[in-house]
Amino acid sequence: MSEAQSNSIANLGKSLEARVAAELEARPLTEFDALLDLKNLKGESTGYVKVFEGNRVVKGSSVSIDLMPGVRYFNFHFIPDPHYNAPRYLFEGMLMPHGSQVSMDLFPDFDVIANLDDYLQGYSAVGEVYEEIRNDDRFLLQPSRLMHMRALSSPVFTLCFNVPVDNLPAIEAYAERYFDAWLDMLRNASSLSDDEAERRRHLRQEIGDSIVRLDPDRHMVVQVYGEETTCMIEAGSMY
Repeated sequence: MSEAQSNSIANLGKSLEARVAAELEARPLTEFDALLDLKNLKGESTGYVKVFEGNRVVKGSSVSIDLMPGVRYFNFHFIPDPHYNAPRYLFEGMLMPHGSQVSMDLFPDFDVIANLDDYLQGYSAVGEVYEEIRNDDRFLLQPSRLMHMRALSSPVFTLCFNVPVDNLPAIEAYAERYFDAWLDMLRNASSLSDDEAERRRHLRQEIGDSIVRLDPDRHMVVQVYGEETTCMIEAGSMY
């Protein structure tokens, strides 16, 4: 693997981190400071979990974990204040020299079929980006292999398997365009009543609980970090 390819793995998402700090005016949530230097059960530093709040965002996180030399897991998850009618943003992946898995979505947190007109209107901009990715010969979009993730994702969910290292900058550019569309949706979101906000907050809690419960790889994370740290990672990056 060339130095340029190694840098693509190490640095993917760094520009988005910088944009979040500037455009969301991110402020650290100090209760998660212990995750800024994430250590495994052997006491080895493996990366970080940065957790923050920001403009119209009650919780945001940036996860970056080096699982072994040249292999990195990353995750961006931004959760709007439930009083705003805006989706959550997710960009995550497992980056490897021999082919990466990368996904992105704007999770709607509502029944798309029951609110189809609202979805079509609100997601029109990100839908255009999705169509560009779908027609990009460099990427083959696939549904998630996990049933619960297929049930929770939006119609613009993008998942690419076996992404060559040289194509990571292109997939990152698409993720930033998803971020642009999401940021516009967040800034222009209509307000929800206290009751509506509580229903959305409760739904997000149920979604997070289901993902934790059904995650087929959670036991491997527990083996590396222990149950206490794993729960703290989940609290910082999922809810």
